[in-house]
Amino acid sequence: MTTRERILAAAAAVFAAEGYSRATMDGIAQRAGLSKGALYFHFASKEELFLALMDHMAELLWASVGEALGSVRGASARIAAALRAALEVFERHPELTRVTVVQGATAGETALARQQALRDSFEDVIARYVEELVADGDAPPQDPRLTALALFGTVWAAVTEWATRPAPRPLAVMADGIIAYNLRGIGVRAGDG
Repeated sequence: MTTRERILAAAAAVFAAEGYSRATMDGIAQRAGLSKGALYFHFASKEELFLALMDHMAELLWASVGEALGSVRGASARIAAALRAALEVFERHPELTRVTVVQGATAGETALARQQALRDSFEDVIARYVEELVADGDAPPQDPRLTALALFGTVWAAVTEWATRPAPRPLAVMADGIIAYNLRGIGVRAGDG
């Protein structure tokens, strides 16, 4: 593990446990086993470190979603694969999920903008597949962007609840239900997804 990776892991743990406002660079340095100076060598501020965590989550999500999209054919299968891949990443990284999903909206304007950019880019992908479903006659006419917003909203709500509950159900257990619910909402007939 590189020093940067060690810092990111320590920061995710500290932010997840203490929240953005109470977390300190001293606490993160201590958790990473580094001096405060070494931490500042890699990250100039707590905000920069928090934003690096958000970027790291985006990289993990897009790597997983990209791989999942490349392994299936058909718009409904791609929507299902993208949702499942995202849910799996969130579940594999619970501290990072708490930081980026739950705290991202409260850690300042730049963090909120990064969080929204991630959501927008994911919704763009889903909207493209909704357009394809409608064009192929596999779903009724609808506003693809609005559908993508609603679809990703259910995922975001499930992940937020999972990340904030003391004894959450595993996201993997909820994945099939979330996917089926969303495909029904789009109007995909059972068996088409």
